[in-house]
Amino acid sequence: AYNAERVDLLLSCDLGHYLAKDGVKPVAERQKDGGGTVLGSAGAFLVLESAEHAKKRGAKPYARLAGIESGLGSRDNQETRERLDGIMERLGVSPSSTTAVLSGATGCADVTDLEFEALRRRLGMDVAIRSYTTMIGNPIEANFPFGVALGAAALKNKSFYPSFEEAEKPVKVPPTTVVVSTVGHYLGEGMAVLEQIA
Repeated sequence: AYNAERVDLLLSCDLGHYLAKDGVKPVAERQKDGGGTVLGSAGAFLVLESAEHAKKRGAKPYARLAGIESGLGSRDNQETRERLDGIMERLGVSPSSTTAVLSGATGCADVTDLEFEALRRRLGMDVAIRSYTTMIGNPIEANFPFGVALGAAALKNKSFYPSFEEAEKPVKVPPTTVVVSTVGHYLGEGMAVLEQIA
């Protein structure tokens, strides 16, 4: 969980010049105005367990966590590109008409551009990417778990989210795989691959 009204983090983000300056706009639209993050409050509760354990307790899983990877290093553009490409390579992310992306994009110009470029380079220009932070803001520590929860819910419901902003591509068919992506405003990158359970 994360409370966006934490004064210490608001001050830290403002001193680092990470906050959006021109009000609340969708993530892609913010890029035209120099980017910036909009903080938001969120919480996510995930139960990660083996299929056998879930079956024993009578629980019906929402989705299968097929893989999770992270990276941490210099915010140099080339190094960040290489880390994102490496994460997707290790996860086996490949283009498919049944793959969609949930991005926890911060909205900060450079890193958001790098994240979207990497996803499109790997999955194609027509991949459906939903920047859920357009709807909830950036809940910092809760960002990635919240995205995983949204992805699992979409797969359980055999559907995907409508476009949150004009720049987002439509979904042609409900996804059977969801890639959850996050690139921190200052450091850190992570992705998870979720698969539908038949």
